[in-house]
Amino acid sequence: MIDLPAERDQLETRALPRFTELRHHVYEQIQLAKQGHRPAAV
Repeated sequence: MIDLPAERDQLETRALPRFTELRHHVYEQIQLAKQGHRPAAV
């Protein structure tokens, strides 16, 4: 779930700790996918 406001300023959003967490999570998922891992079903 992306829990960032719908209306947001790009620079302000990138400074949010939650944005950093989400970006890190997405990066990790991409790296795992490259290795052949699939995300768990939700």
